[in-house]
Amino acid sequence: MDNYRNDAYELLKTVEKNTIMIGKFDASKGIFPLKGAEHVLMFDISPLCDEPSIIKKEKDLFKPIYINENKYSGFVRDQNSDVGLPPFFNKKDPNYEDQKEQLIDFYSDQFIFFSPSYQYERNEGDYHKNLKILDVVNIPVALSLDTQFKIIPKVNLEKRIFEKKIANGDFFVLDYAGDIYNDLDYIMCDSYLYYCDSWKYNQKDPLSWQCSNPQDACVERIKVEKKDKLITCSRTGLSLVFIDESYMQEVRETGEQLSFGINENINADLLEQEDSEEVIDVKNNDEFEMLESFKQNVINSSLCYDFEDLINLHICAKSSPLTILAGMSGTGKTQLALQYAKMIDTQEINNTLLFLPITPSYTEPDDILGYLNPNNGLYIPAETGLVDFLINAQANPDKMHMVLFDEMNLSQIEYWFSPFISVLEKDLNSRYLTLYNEKSHCINRSTYPHQIKINNNVIFIGTINLDETTKDISDRLLDRAFVINLKKKKFTDFYSQNLSKNNGSLEICDSAVLFNQWRSDNEPITAFVSRELDFLDELHEIISKYDEQKGVSFRVLKNIGTYINNIPTNDSSERMIEKKKAFDLVLKQTVMKKLSGPDNRLNDLVGVIDKIGDEPQNSKIIDLFEKYSDISDFKDCRESLKRKAEDLLTYGYTR
Repeated sequence: MDNYRNDAYELLKTVEKNTIMIGKFDASKGIFPLKGAEHVLMFDISPLCDEPSIIKKEKDLFKPIYINENKYSGFVRDQNSDVGLPPFFNKKDPNYEDQKEQLIDFYSDQFIFFSPSYQYERNEGDYHKNLKILDVVNIPVALSLDTQFKIIPKVNLEKRIFEKKIANGDFFVLDYAGDIYNDLDYIMCDSYLYYCDSWKYNQKDPLSWQCSNPQDACVERIKVEKKDKLITCSRTGLSLVFIDESYMQEVRETGEQLSFGINENINADLLEQEDSEEVIDVKNNDEFEMLESFKQNVINSSLCYDFEDLINLHICAKSSPLTILAGMSGTGKTQLALQYAKMIDTQEINNTLLFLPITPSYTEPDDILGYLNPNNGLYIPAETGLVDFLINAQANPDKMHMVLFDEMNLSQIEYWFSPFISVLEKDLNSRYLTLYNEKSHCINRSTYPHQIKINNNVIFIGTINLDETTKDISDRLLDRAFVINLKKKKFTDFYSQNLSKNNGSLEICDSAVLFNQWRSDNEPITAFVSRELDFLDELHEIISKYDEQKGVSFRVLKNIGTYINNIPTNDSSERMIEKKKAFDLVLKQTVMKKLSGPDNRLNDLVGVIDKIGDEPQNSKIIDLFEKYSDISDFKDCRESLKRKAEDLLTYGYTR
């Protein structure tokens, strides 16, 4: 491929990584088996929306390369079965005629969201338009299979705040890359469309947009009354709305002109508003809406968890840089973490999400970070990509970044995670991860500096299993992390939940600024009343008598207080988890997790049982719960102690 064609190819690859389209199944040219693999069918999709403007704008770049007609082709073997594809996909059935008919029947009445893929064929000397299906949705009653759509980015801000940003010419973030589309005219916020003739993106950050000339710009605000005229692709987590173009023409006539001139009342109203208690209410409302979307997204993804578990995960992510999800294998811990990643707008496609599976071979930090080669002076990053990811996070503080350590206790965590254990408990301004000595000779220092700043736009989430194949977690790590033990719900709950699936739009947190606004600035000690502090003092005394290395340290006290202060509120300004319940929950995730060891040390603390299912007897901790029943019922902690008592009876040891 010559340089001319290579430029085109790179351009197309950039487009496909940042584009989502909607289309319909097209069998007009037939459905054919792949030569030499008759069980693999090839099918076409006709777009129902415009292609990215850069494809049309730069069409001369592709000459003499031929871009085929406005259809995209896909192979069934390349599609992801998680998006609702037919059950016969990828089966080696030689009778492809039957599969073809089934394929037509399956897709005939559905909209198809897909990611375009442009593949260069050397033998033919041209490009082919291929695709990967992202989701399929039934056609809403208000729309038809021939509906033409316009792609509208949605800003995840409250309407008043968004209009204030327009008036000030401030930047805001969209899932709409200006260097790909650059034809932006409409933006959706809340239930309104905003038309502007001077939207402009930042050349250094194509996802950041502004109204470049607010005082002279033509800005219209249009109320969207018919929500059934728009659809979204919930599986991607992208804030993009597909609106019926004919409806767009209809509502355009109902728009009201906004003026942001110096002497205009609207401008004064917007600019005179200060960051006060009202802004806090807006922040909390945004957070509540995000959590409601998180709940629905989990349901749509066929995961089954209590809403409380989801809220708990979010609180832990705000309160500590490291959150660990524990539970039996196959309950969806990893998928839950990935769904949360969507809600805070982290994606592998833009290097804001790193999925890092842990293997038993990881025994030291170099295995996940890399090392400085003393022979040639080159820093060699590990294949995990973690160092490059953290450097990118440091360079983009406005975007949230998440590292998912999958099966993180397949190896002893403290061995490979040790640099982070100390770093993550430091004050934000002191969180520097050291890669090598500053005085060492490093040729590629400009790419890999000796230190990386770990800002509050980075969170770490790990998943663990607790079985014979895994390693125990040390108290040192438990002091610095929240461990959430996820329970498997009943299959009947799973069945009932599936009935409540819908494809509504997602309210996500699209910036680190917004996420950090949700974090409480209150000192952890302010979360407690004196009665709660008395309880924690007595709990520490009881535990430390049996093991001086355990108990309730000042670090644990800080973690508990931070957790309570970070409980989000609903649209009625009420805590989404009652404080008494939260106190019980966070105590289970911190102090109770540290109660491990043989029965001769724990019987008096945990209690003893005669058979499985009995309630523990003669437990000093449960006696303490009774004494302080006014601050919590300690239901979760009691359940944890009961499980430990069962372990002691069965194995003589509890983890």
